[in-house]
Amino acid sequence: PDKEAIKEQVRDALLKPDQPVSDYYHSEGICQSIARSPWFESLTLFVVFLNAIWLAVEVDLNKEEVLADAPLVVQVIEHCFGLFFTIEWIIRFSAFKFKSLCVKDRWFMFDTVILALLVSELWILPMLAVAVSGDYFVIGVLVRMLRLAKLSRVARVAKLLCAWTNLWVLLKSIGLALRAVLTTLALV
Repeated sequence: PDKEAIKEQVRDALLKPDQPVSDYYHSEGICQSIARSPWFESLTLFVVFLNAIWLAVEVDLNKEEVLADAPLVVQVIEHCFGLFFTIEWIIRFSAFKFKSLCVKDRWFMFDTVILALLVSELWILPMLAVAVSGDYFVIGVLVRMLRLAKLSRVARVAKLLCAWTNLWVLLKSIGLALRAVLTTLALV
């Protein structure tokens, strides 16, 4: 094959629009129905926004190394976020017609990594510490590493930015259309 043909194939592959993830979902069922719904996406983005704010607040409220030693309100809120993101992931995973297709959704894979870190920090490591010695000091280094990984949860805000870009274009379009309508009404 000629060099220019290969360049053209690569260019076409890179510029090809992404297939909507909903194309990989079941055509029937409650999970695909929830995963496709705009309110579910909006709710998820809202919780991501709240979680980003919470991470900033939690830095001031929680001075403890381990979540189990943190104030009760911190523990409850952390577990609520963990539960929400776990349920969201389960719904989205269950919506895929073929589970192997989930690797084609970059956001889903990104969320899988972040959820794995979150579940490890919230539920697996505390149980492991209790099983090993009953003392969290045994796995303190791992907990510190996972606390650093918690910062990666802020990266979920990238979802908000993508949604915000779409929202901003929509709002600008509505503004232009509204201006045209008002101008027409003023002339009538």
